[in-house]
Amino acid sequence: MKRSPADVTIDVLLYLFLAGVAFAMLFPFVFVLGNSLLTVEEYLQPGMKIWPRQGMTLDAYRGLLTSPTIYNSYRNTIFLVGAGTAVSLFITAITAFAISREQMKGANGLTLVFVITMLIQGGLVPNYLVVRSLGLINSLWAMILPVAVNTFFLIILKSFFANVPKSLEESAYMDGANEVYIFFRIFVPLSVPALVTIGLFYGVNYWNSFFLGILYLTDRRKWPLQLVLRDILIESEIGDTGAGGHYADRMSHALKMATIIVAVVPIACIYPFLQKYFSKGILIGAVKG
Repeated sequence: MKRSPADVTIDVLLYLFLAGVAFAMLFPFVFVLGNSLLTVEEYLQPGMKIWPRQGMTLDAYRGLLTSPTIYNSYRNTIFLVGAGTAVSLFITAITAFAISREQMKGANGLTLVFVITMLIQGGLVPNYLVVRSLGLINSLWAMILPVAVNTFFLIILKSFFANVPKSLEESAYMDGANEVYIFFRIFVPLSVPALVTIGLFYGVNYWNSFFLGILYLTDRRKWPLQLVLRDILIESEIGDTGAGGHYADRMSHALKMATIIVAVVPIACIYPFLQKYFSKGILIGAVKG
């Protein structure tokens, strides 16, 4: 079928638009990466630098990654992301499964209670008192349990479970299966795209979490990566106000850029492996419910 000039023009415009969007998304990353590799000589030259032209240096990464607290903070963050995502995903899934059952009495009222928490929250002081009463101060679990369930994800997963064919569930009941068997052997396998997508969101939230650490963690050895990187950035900002010379200014600038790369790259490396699930699960709210 021969295409009309109007169709070709529209395609060209669409490709140009998508190329512009891709450039707008990639340029900040390239700029940050390039500035983290600048040498002192090139840093002192006037004008904006996007990528090193006179050689590269890894001094900023050496200074950052040789810090004794970085590896410890990475370990804390890995625990936070792993344990937090597992706990959040499990609680969200079993709760969504329960309130999606037609035979459960009070399911609609319980759903309303969850929705209310999206609009009304206790605030910092009540939350702190609850965490302290549970003995979670200075524990990484203080960054997990108070925010274990996201109501928005809960409602999405509830909608997904409610649209699973009833015939599958009825057949399992006829074979003598109970609720636990039905959940783990029927609903979980059918919900892998949804669970992986929601798990990815949970993981990113835990990876970027630092505010709860400021509130509840007093031992620096338990700080997650984001809190340590925040501390490094603050120290570099203070260093900018001193008289450290051009080399100190360049190291402060490069250290900030290297800090951003260290914080972003791990998540960026994980995402491609989950993309196939993400592209399916992201459509849940549009085609379900």
